[in-house]
Amino acid sequence: MQILVVGGSNSLLKDGYIYHFARKMTDEYGEVEIVNRSVGGTTSLTSLALLDTLESRPDLIILEYSLNDTGHINHLADAYQKKWEMLEKLYGFMAVKFKDVPVLPLLLASDPFYDIDVVNNVYKAEKDFYERHGLIHQDMRVEFHEYFGGQKPSFLYSDLAHFHRGFASALIGRPLAQSAQRILSMPKDTNVYQSSSDNALAITHAAALPNSAGLTIERAANRHLQLDCIVVGHDTSALIELPGWPVCLYIASDILHTDLSLEINGQTFEFATIHCDCQEGKLIFTSVPLFLNERFMAIKQPGPTRIRLSLSRGAEKWTFDCLKGESDASPERRVRIAAIATE
Repeated sequence: MQILVVGGSNSLLKDGYIYHFARKMTDEYGEVEIVNRSVGGTTSLTSLALLDTLESRPDLIILEYSLNDTGHINHLADAYQKKWEMLEKLYGFMAVKFKDVPVLPLLLASDPFYDIDVVNNVYKAEKDFYERHGLIHQDMRVEFHEYFGGQKPSFLYSDLAHFHRGFASALIGRPLAQSAQRILSMPKDTNVYQSSSDNALAITHAAALPNSAGLTIERAANRHLQLDCIVVGHDTSALIELPGWPVCLYIASDILHTDLSLEINGQTFEFATIHCDCQEGKLIFTSVPLFLNERFMAIKQPGPTRIRLSLSRGAEKWTFDCLKGESDASPERRVRIAAIATE
């Protein structure tokens, strides 16, 4: 049995909830392979560039991004609508890529959102989405309230965004395994999201992008992933043909990253691309969720598009939550683009 895990940094913790989940599943089914394609510090849509490269077909998908998306977009005035759009894009993609594979969503809440009375529009959108589509989901925000009431125990969180390893993680992993076993024992269409392939995002990877003059492909790697990226520097630009309208740019961000300029339909947009968590020698795989930029989406047109990417020259830029503006104009600065999602 193969189980695909798609989540944030809580899904990557050693001896975290996945460890306890895997033990419980192994006890029930024998040999269980866990394929982890989680990415921390970013939104759920970042995972799609990694999922698109997966060639195997899992028996079940665990989706854990509630906590991350809450942190990155819950402060937006239209957070409910934006999260709903993200769920449609995410599930629409998985419905085509992993046809007829059930998905079990895991809803986790960070420390500031432990209290069930704290407004969380991302969480509300998820609950409504899963209930509308009849999807069984593991809601640990509710379960922890049932366990402990309004006063959270000191052992639950190790910091604002992560659960303690050990007992706290076991309280997540074991009931998650029970829900997974329940779904796997039910009819095959249980928790299978039905979507038209016409609405699915397409992922164009760097290796498939046409090479402009002087443009190079460079491999970015850490212990979790390896990515081929096109490198856009001070003396290069990339003219790229895409099958649809770009909605997400996937990037390998580090301390040498700078801002990006995107030209499309005669207009130029400036975006920040350096991740807030970047440190010396550290690679962060993340994405720029272009679809959240209202000015950019206001000029959206159907059909294939052509874009030009270059380093930003403007002072005004759109800075998404987990990215920061970078003004250093050193010749060493560049942007490494791993893939582009279009619709």
